Amino acid sequence: MIPNLPAASAAGQPADWLTPGRFAVLLALLVGSAFPGVVLGVESFFHRDFGVLAYPTVVFHREAFWRGEVPLWNPLSHCGVPFLAQWGTMPLYPGALLYLLLPLPWSLNLFCLAHLWLGGWGLHALARRWGGDGFAAALAGVVFTFNGLAQACLIWPNYTVALGWMPWAVLLAERAAVEGGRLVPTAALVLALQLLAGAPELAGMTWLAAISLACVAPTPGAAAVHEAARNFFARRLGRLGSMLGLALALCAAQLLPFFDLLAQSQRATVASPEKWALPIWGWANLLAPLFRCEPTIQGAWFQQSQQFFGSLYLGAGVLTLAGLAPTRDRTPRVWCLLGLALLGYALAVGEASPLQRALGAVVPGWSAVRYPVKFILLTAFAAPLLAAPALAQLRRAPRPVAALAGVATTGVLALGGVLAWSVATEADTTRAQAMGMNTLTRLALLAPFWLGCAAWLRAGRWRRQWPGGLLALAALVVDYRLHLPHLTPTLPAGLLQPRPQSQAGLPRPGDGRVFITPAAEAALLHSRVADFTRDFAGKRLALWSNLNLLEGVAKVNGAATLRPRPQVELEAALYAATNAPDLPLLDFLGVTHCSAPGNPTEWVRRDTANPLVTAGQEPVFLAGAETLAAVLAADFDPRREVVLSPEVASRVTAKSTAQAGVKVVSLGANRIEFVVQATEPVLAVVAQTWHPNWRARVGGNAAPVWRANHAFQAVAVPPGVHRVELRYVDHAFRVGTVISALTAAALAGLGVARRKAAMRAAGNRGWR
Repeated sequence: MIPNLPAASAAGQPADWLTPGRFAVLLALLVGSAFPGVVLGVESFFHRDFGVLAYPTVVFHREAFWRGEVPLWNPLSHCGVPFLAQWGTMPLYPGALLYLLLPLPWSLNLFCLAHLWLGGWGLHALARRWGGDGFAAALAGVVFTFNGLAQACLIWPNYTVALGWMPWAVLLAERAAVEGGRLVPTAALVLALQLLAGAPELAGMTWLAAISLACVAPTPGAAAVHEAARNFFARRLGRLGSMLGLALALCAAQLLPFFDLLAQSQRATVASPEKWALPIWGWANLLAPLFRCEPTIQGAWFQQSQQFFGSLYLGAGVLTLAGLAPTRDRTPRVWCLLGLALLGYALAVGEASPLQRALGAVVPGWSAVRYPVKFILLTAFAAPLLAAPALAQLRRAPRPVAALAGVATTGVLALGGVLAWSVATEADTTRAQAMGMNTLTRLALLAPFWLGCAAWLRAGRWRRQWPGGLLALAALVVDYRLHLPHLTPTLPAGLLQPRPQSQAGLPRPGDGRVFITPAAEAALLHSRVADFTRDFAGKRLALWSNLNLLEGVAKVNGAATLRPRPQVELEAALYAATNAPDLPLLDFLGVTHCSAPGNPTEWVRRDTANPLVTAGQEPVFLAGAETLAAVLAADFDPRREVVLSPEVASRVTAKSTAQAGVKVVSLGANRIEFVVQATEPVLAVVAQTWHPNWRARVGGNAAPVWRANHAFQAVAVPPGVHRVELRYVDHAFRVGTVISALTAAALAGLGVARRKAAMRAAGNRGWR
């Protein structure tokens, strides 16, 4: 897949010592040396979403894989929620085989670092193609791999995957748009791999960058004359459209279920309030990591206005070189990159930007983007690609070292200005001192970086170039790894091993659920435990976020991004109730354990929980908000009544009867089977989230699944003994799988046909 790159320098110019292959090895060594314990498997990432959200999701996926199941549905969180259709779970990403087959958590850590390395190598290839200088391209690759944003994204494996493929997607899309041919399906494949990571905003940024840069790319050689005779702009857009269409078709198995869930989720009808936008002054954090940041009790630092990214740091050296690029290289590509960098910042500040407000008014679905700060990743992509040609152009200056000294002085003055601004405005002495020491350290580490660059500029032969180049790259890596305390902390890997707690008295799936009380949820969210080990161990005991998936315990809430709207409404109302642990609704939900008052890591048993499936309740018909109020009422009796919509009243013949029995025959993630015995028509009520993909068969005949008790399931069962089967049937996934398979087969067949045609053509030339 690695494209054929042009020579990095003209004949006689000794700038080619850092070839793509050598850089790949060097970058792998740098990544390994930066995270040695993680690579060896003795330590593991865990901080923030990695440990409590991403890692348990991977464990759930892995267990389904080894059971031979497609993980369509997660029955353990939110009383049941779609799994495959979520963004970010990566069930169809081919690279997931790494952590599905190899031991956890080491394999997931390696998976993340491998994609971090892939992204840096890809940006090196992209910068090398554009700038033609090995060291400048290497600098761009190292910056993309180790900058603060890239390290901050390690807590989300899907973001790391999307970043890893981003440079390759832009590179191959540009080549395919210019050259056409077999590069079009190759670029489509890479775009599809990034889409399967499940990071929609990053995919959108990648497509924007790819289309923009492909449209301004020069056409090399004789092809330029040929293309100039035609409407080259239309041809390029046509090829780009083909790439995107093929990528979407290849990902249909993932995208169709996702859009189906999105349409039914809380994000579809209610505009999400903006959260965690970059402040207008946030540009200062690109230079000084601790500017206007606050420490947590565990020693990590975050901006006062957003806690999505743990770091935004790019560094004064890189940013001053990036700012120099338009003055040294006035090609359309450089101006396009500058525009992308500024656009990323303008979108990241959220509603403070007129552009963000305008897009929210005219672009459908823009309200689903909750965290505008994500768009700063576009700036982080463009900045090293601007720095690379600027550094390469300095070599051609009459006095390159003097020119570099001017750039270095600008960077030092900018960083000093931010420090002075902080001293003048920071009222907290402790934060001011930490900011000052951190910024002075950044200034100190700029010295070896600029000295290495100067040595590289002065050297004539490659044997004299590489020591200076390696010094500059090493200074960058050290600066990025040390720029912020506790950005990527680790724990002993053994602390993340799954340990099912069913032996400790917690319910097994199907036997009941646990309920984290609102007070316990708030205490866990705003944990005051300073020690990382104790904090993570406590959250595991409390089954917080997705950690219940590690233990195989079902619970009422969870951490899924997209959920059916009725379930979201009920869960929000339940957690807003002041008497939530005492509500009869918890009996219906099968809650056997609640968080202990005053200690979220302990559990108090409840002995009034209903089974997962009950029958014989009297139907009560209420609409809208009345349904929610009824099931949250203190006098709600889930053993005697079930609340349904008035829309189904004419089809319900069930009556209240005490002579109804239910026996669960089998229970799986995507299927429930039980037997109902009743003397009259009854409703079988299932305390599982209602979703239209759940289909029922009663005695072998199809039956509707009605929404009951606002967000759950009910099936009508006639008198007698009847076997009822509930199965999760995702037609969007099935249709998407057919589309993806046919597209992949067509591309494979086209590739084979082209290869045979090329071999025949080569044979004919040889015969002549």
